[in-house]
Amino acid sequence: MSFPRRVTVLATCILALGVSGCQLITEHMCSDGEYPTYALDNPDGAYCEKDGRQPEPGFAAYPEKRVPQVVGDKYDRWPLAEDYPWRDEVDPALRK
Repeated sequence: MSFPRRVTVLATCILALGVSGCQLITEHMCSDGEYPTYALDNPDGAYCEKDGRQPEPGFAAYPEKRVPQVVGDKYDRWPLAEDYPWRDEVDPALRK
């Protein structure tokens, strides 16, 4: 394969990845041995806590089956938002 053709093929592949929204790198929410928490009073507040430890005051753990694993997955949202599909699992006032 000639050099110009290789460049064209490579550029086409890069463009296809960019247009399709494919990610080459998956960004995990937390490192091994940690779990994500969210702020109770701030939709942007969050941090990773070490496994086996309780979250700091003002923070909470996600519901057991709704823990986000990677940035942007369906659970990577503030659980106290009005439109959070599983809000009844985190808001004591909505629990049955």
